[in-house]
Amino acid sequence: MLPQLFLAVFAASVCSQTIPENPCPEFFTYRQERGVFFGEINVPYDGSKNLNLAVNISMVGLYQNLKLRLELLTPADQILSAQYLKYRVNFPFQNVVPRITQIAFNGRIFCYGSSEQVSMKGVTNLWSNIVYRINQYTYNIQSGFKEPISSNNLNQYNNEPMNNPFIHPTTETTTTTTTTCPTIQDNCGIANDIQTLVLKGEKTIENEYPWLVAMFHRQGVSYEFQCTGNLITDRHVLTAGHCVWYYKAPLIDKSDILLVLGRSDISHWASAGALIRTASQVTPHPNYKQYSGHCDLAIIKMNEEVIFKPTIRPICLWTGDTDLKTFAGVRGVVAGWGKSSEGRHVVATPRKVAMPAVSQETCLRSHANFRNLTSDMTFCAGNRDGSGPCNGDSGAGFMVKKEGRWYLRGVVSTAIKKEDFSCDLNEFVVFSDVGKLREWVKGVVGAGLLK
Repeated sequence: MLPQLFLAVFAASVCSQTIPENPCPEFFTYRQERGVFFGEINVPYDGSKNLNLAVNISMVGLYQNLKLRLELLTPADQILSAQYLKYRVNFPFQNVVPRITQIAFNGRIFCYGSSEQVSMKGVTNLWSNIVYRINQYTYNIQSGFKEPISSNNLNQYNNEPMNNPFIHPTTETTTTTTTTCPTIQDNCGIANDIQTLVLKGEKTIENEYPWLVAMFHRQGVSYEFQCTGNLITDRHVLTAGHCVWYYKAPLIDKSDILLVLGRSDISHWASAGALIRTASQVTPHPNYKQYSGHCDLAIIKMNEEVIFKPTIRPICLWTGDTDLKTFAGVRGVVAGWGKSSEGRHVVATPRKVAMPAVSQETCLRSHANFRNLTSDMTFCAGNRDGSGPCNGDSGAGFMVKKEGRWYLRGVVSTAIKKEDFSCDLNEFVVFSDVGKLREWVKGVVGAGLLK
C-alpha cells in the first residue's frame, strides 16, 4: 500500500507563499522539513530495469538558470522487491512553491495538471528527467536525454567493490530547465500516450499527441475545420500544401487562418485549455504540384510563439536514412480529425490508425493512378482494409516512434478517389516525404531551430 500522504499546513510565520492545488494526491505530496519545502513522489514500480522519472512544474514569475533536482529515496537494495518507488523533488528555491503539471514514470503518465496562468509577472516552466539503469554489476545513472554514459565512467563504476548488484552513483544529477520552456530538441516527440498498439480507427486520448494542430479557415462570421497540422517549433506548423495553396496562388488568405493547439476536442475548441494562434506567414514548397503528393508541404508561421507544456509540444523531424527500400514495412501512426467510419466529414476528437509503409514499386503496381499521384518525394502506406486517413486528414503526420520519441516522416497528401470523390481506403495513401524535404523545412524555419 502507499504510505499515508498528507498536505502540510505551513504557518504564515514560516512562509507566506500559497501551496498550489495538488492534481494527484495519490502520487504526489508537498512536504516541509526543517523549514525546507520539497515534493515527494510515490509511483508504482513496474519491475523494469530502467527507472525513468520525468517531472514538469510551473511557477509564477520569470527566472533564469534554475534546476529542478530529483532524487530516488527508495534504498537501492529494495528496489526490485518494492511495490512503489519513492522520489524527492527538490524545488529550485523556497520563496515560490511550484505547481506540479506532470509526473511520468517509464513513459506512463501518472499525474497531469494545468500550468500557472500567464500574467504580467510571467510564467516559468521547468522540466527534469532522471534515469536509473540497473544491471547485475552496477547501478548507474544517466540524467535527461544526454549522450550515453562514457566507457570511462562505466569502468569507474565496474571497478568498485561489490557486495550486491547496486552501486550508488557519485556524480550529481543534472536537469534540463529553462525560464520559459525546454528547448525544441528536449521537447520534441514526447507524447502523452500510455500504449502504442493502435486498432482500426481508434480514438486518441485527450492531447495524446501534443503536436497536433487543428487548422480552421474563416467562412463569413464563423470558422470551419480545414486540415490537420503538426507543430515543429514554437512558431511553426507543418501541413499539406494543398490545404493552403492552389496551383500558384493562395487557397486561403493568411488572415483567415486560425490555429488551435493544446485541445483535442475541436467541438469545444474555444474553451479552456486551448491556445489560439493566427498566421503571420504561409510558405508552400516552391515545387508543389497540384493534385499530386510531390512536395505537398506548407509551413505556417504563427503570429506569436507558444510555450511548451504537456499539452503543447513539437514533433521531431525525421532524421537519418530516407531510402524507401529500407523504410518499407515500417509501421507508423496517423492521427487526425478527418472523416470517420460513420461518414462524418470531421470528428470532434482525433482518430488514429497504424499502417505500414510500402515500397514505391508495390505502390505503383497496386493501381495505375498512382503514377500521377506519386514522385520521388512521396511514399505510400496503408492497410488497404478500409482504415486510414480520409477527407479532412490532409496534413496529418505519418508518425514513427523511435527510442521513445515520435518522428514525423510524412504528411497525408492524397489518395485514390471513389466515384463520390471520397478516399478509397482499400488502396494505399500517398504521403509527402518530410524526411526527403527536411532541408527545405530547415531553410524556412531556421536551421538553428532544427538540428
